Amino acid sequence: EAQIKSNVNQTPAEMTWPRHMAWWRSVCAGERRAWMVYYNDLGSDGSQRRAIGVASFHVPEREIGLLIGERDLWGKGFAGEVLWQLLALVSERPLFALIHAENTRSQKLFASRGFENTAKIGRYGQEVWRLEK
Repeated sequence: EAQIKSNVNQTPAEMTWPRHMAWWRSVCAGERRAWMVYYNDLGSDGSQRRAIGVASFHVPEREIGLLIGERDLWGKGFAGEVLWQLLALVSERPLFALIHAENTRSQKLFASRGFENTAKIGRYGQEVWRLEK
């Protein structure tokens, strides 16, 4: 779980539960809508359903985001499925996404769904991607 919290919060440091919950409350605050992403699998502890990420929509900026926090599940189609569902759920257009320049997987995924890189830099130094339709 520490790896997931660290990846979700994009920090190399181990994430404490209080710090993680403070981040989660900020994600869900105001006009931001957030959904947990779950994976149904028989885990080593016998559980079948576990949280693997988060999807979000910030209403005023029409900004969507998604994150799969479990590295072992990257590149297996989970982000693509989440993005597909998110685009079906959110009807507002244009939509925006902030993507780190080094995150080529996300760039390819968003491009495959019609997003285009605007060549602008967002508030956290990420590239701004836009979907018109």
